[in-house]
Amino acid sequence: MAAKPRLSWHRPQSGRFTFTFEPAPTLAEDVDLRMADTTTTTSRPAWLRNPVFKFFASVKLAVVLLAVLIIGAIFGTIYESSFDAKVARAYVYG
Repeated sequence: MAAKPRLSWHRPQSGRFTFTFEPAPTLAEDVDLRMADTTTTTSRPAWLRNPVFKFFASVKLAVVLLAVLIIGAIFGTIYESSFDAKVARAYVYG
């Protein structure tokens, strides 16, 4: 039978309660060796292990998309200031 952790409290002379937690000792019989197996990836769902999901959830992709968006906004602003807003809307933003 495995030992249980113990939670105790006492009230010293100062008047405050003091809590102490004593963890249970771990015995060799209590260790489940199947928990130490790191070769299986059953802790994560299959859709999280999907390479397509990993690609779209990557920070690198987010940085590249933000850079493209910023460059497009800069180009559209410069184009709009050079020509009419209607022309910029048709060629850049459209």
